[in-house]
Amino acid sequence: MEKFGNYVLREKIHETRNSIIYRGHKENDSQPFIIKLLKTKYPTPSEIARFRQEYELIKSLDLQGVIKTFDIVSHDNGFALILEDFDGVSIKSLLDENKKFDLKSFLEISAKIAETLGNIHVKEIGSPGH
Repeated sequence: MEKFGNYVLREKIHETRNSIIYRGHKENDSQPFIIKLLKTKYPTPSEIARFRQEYELIKSLDLQGVIKTFDIVSHDNGFALILEDFDGVSIKSLLDENKKFDLKSFLEISAKIAETLGNIHVKEIGSPGH
């Protein structure tokens, strides 16, 4: 089983150009977390700054529909965000599995996304100075 610091990485759930996202938990604790690792073993100062900015931005939001962030961890020159695991799945993974959404499910998901984006907009996230 892979580890990052004192976190056990159970299942890789997503990978982007810059990060790998796992489901896991802290050693000697069964509380599940999402652990988002920077892919680069020796990240540049700008990569670290972007990661820290992501942490601070998410941490500053206390909105329903926005994942909670608990910590930013460094270990052996790597960095990870420790995030809430609400046992969700990505829409991309659902679409990759060729699952069809019925109209009701599609509209419910779309409405929740629109509501969350509206709440983020009210906080002026993404505007100059944020």
